[in-house]
Amino acid sequence: MHSSNFQDQVALWKNKYEQLAKLYSQLRQEHLDLLAKFKSMQLKANSAQEAIDKKERVEREMKSKNLELADMIRERDRARYELDRLKAASFLFDTI
Repeated sequence: MHSSNFQDQVALWKNKYEQLAKLYSQLRQEHLDLLAKFKSMQLKANSAQEAIDKKERVEREMKSKNLELADMIRERDRARYELDRLKAASFLFDTI
């Protein structure tokens, strides 16, 4: 009877060990799956951040180009005004 009790205890602990091993294996696989999903999401997040950075860089470049264009337009208008002024002065000088 004592031997049977010991064998029952061994069987009980063996069963518990096997259940824990199965649970550990399952949890490990879930962990690996979540880790893969996390890495995938991290890559997507990095890609999104790169796109945001690129968009911001392009917006800054556009703002800079727009300022340059505004300066060039002002310079063109100044040159046209100066040309018109010189033509008017030349016309007045020629008529005198």
